Amino acid sequence: MSTPRAAVIHDLSGFGRCSLTEVIPILSVMGVQC
Repeated sequence: MSTPRAAVIHDLSGFGRCSLTEVIPILSVMGVQC
């Protein structure tokens, strides 16, 4: 089985519901390669 991959694009200003620094560890636990 191949590893799921995600292209993660985010601005540095941190707008939105959660910042990229919170999303990357969650994706990592889910087994997604960023």
